Amino acid sequence: MRFATTAWFVLSLFAAAPAVAFDLTGHWEGSWTCSGFDAGHKTKDSNREATIAITDFGNGVLAVRLDNDPWLGIAVYDANDTDRGEIALMHCGSDANLESGGYTEMARFRVSTSGERGSLSGISLYSASSLHVATCQYRLTRVDTVNPGLAYSCS
Repeated sequence: MRFATTAWFVLSLFAAAPAVAFDLTGHWEGSWTCSGFDAGHKTKDSNREATIAITDFGNGVLAVRLDNDPWLGIAVYDANDTDRGEIALMHCGSDANLESGGYTEMARFRVSTSGERGSLSGISLYSASSLHVATCQYRLTRVDTVNPGLAYSCS
C-alpha cells in the first residue's frame, strides 16, 4: 500500500507540472524608469529607448542583454496559461558584498506572449555602491523573434 501511495504521489507531480510554452527569443524595445536614493539624495533616471535581446534555450534558461549589459535568467511558466509566466534575471556584474560598494541588480518580469507578439513588464532592485539603492520599472514589447545567438555566459 505504501508503494502505491508513493507511486501515485510521484505521478501526480508529473501530471501537475506546467507545460513549457512561451519562447522569449528575440528583440524587445521599450522603456525603463528608476527612482533611487544616492548618498542621502533622491535620484531619477530613465531610458525611453531601452532594448533587450533574449536567447531562450527552451528549458527555462535565458541569456539576456539589457541595454547591452549581460544578464542570466530563468523562466517560470504559468501552469494554467502557456503564454504567460514570469522571469527572474540577475545582472552578470552583481557582487554579493554590498558593503564593499559593489554593483548588484536582480529583476522580476511578467511575461505575456501570443505567437510572435509579446510583452515584458517588471521591476529591478539595485545597489551601485554602499550609499546607493534604486528601483526600476520596465515595459517592453517584442519587435522580432530573431535569435540574437547569446551564450549562457557572463562574458
